[in-house]
Amino acid sequence: MPKYVVHIGPPKTASKYLQSMLFDSREALRADGIVYPENLWTSSGGITHHPVFELLRENRHSELKETLGRISSTGCRVVVLSCEDFENLTPQQLEGLRDAIGNCPVEIVYYCRRWCERIPSAWKQTITTGLYPTFPEFYLASVRHAQYSGFINSSLIWDKFVSLFGRNSLKLVSYNNLRDKKIDLFGHFAKHFLGWTGHLNVRRNLIDSNVSPNSIDTEIVRALNWLDHQTVGRRRANMHIKFSLMRPAIDTRVLEQAMADEVEMIELSDGAEVFRRSWMEMQKYTDCLVPGTFFRRRIFELGTASIPYVRSNYLLNDRAARELRSLYKRLDETSVDAPGLT
Repeated sequence: MPKYVVHIGPPKTASKYLQSMLFDSREALRADGIVYPENLWTSSGGITHHPVFELLRENRHSELKETLGRISSTGCRVVVLSCEDFENLTPQQLEGLRDAIGNCPVEIVYYCRRWCERIPSAWKQTITTGLYPTFPEFYLASVRHAQYSGFINSSLIWDKFVSLFGRNSLKLVSYNNLRDKKIDLFGHFAKHFLGWTGHLNVRRNLIDSNVSPNSIDTEIVRALNWLDHQTVGRRRANMHIKFSLMRPAIDTRVLEQAMADEVEMIELSDGAEVFRRSWMEMQKYTDCLVPGTFFRRRIFELGTASIPYVRSNYLLNDRAARELRSLYKRLDETSVDAPGLT
């Protein structure tokens, strides 16, 4: 009977790095009885178990149960499932996951990251998906009902999993403390949850680290997203994809000059009053912290950060506005071969 390790993210805590390492190392891991399932739902273009999330969301529980049953019967000792969307499953859908896993032991792995780092990183990620909020707009929306949002108050997510899999199954890891101590996240994951300390020889170009863009490029894509939405009437990630691919050939000096006087800083503090109730609820789960990944029994160390963003006033500059529209036209008319374009 294998142990199931269910990694649920959340986003912006190096999930893509972990998933890339698991996917590209699956042969070496399988030799030690560790399975990162690729049958039915994983491919070279999709290295997460998002299709498991889809099966659960569509109530196709019997199909998932049959598949996991076949995997469990292969004699492996660990099965790893990883998908950030698992945190969005309802309690009823999670019952389907529990039923599919059966009596196998389960560990639910969640990485905890400071709000002052995760919020701006999530904002930049939002821009890559085709949306166009400014950072102040995104921040205010994030904290408006902080205590009732799983994005801020992670205990709401933990409550769901604990109610179905038991408190002992929840394993919280302080993302910040690992990074501060320069501990490799995958090495730590493999040792503590997979019981594996082997040596991996994975080419760095295979590893997706999902690095966030700088504030200037973020603002350019944000503005392009708005133009694209006005043009096609829906959200799409085309501007981010094309801009990223063509970035070395794009001259943005005119836009950068117009933006130079509009760069603003917002100071974020994890100790702000808006986070207090969420912090108190999350601290009730300190007994679930994985030993050696925390300091003073805190979910993470409270921190502060100065977040740069570009105010939209630069768009009052006619030259900058023309340059932006010209860039949009160029990107929109350029055909590129890349996944995700619509």
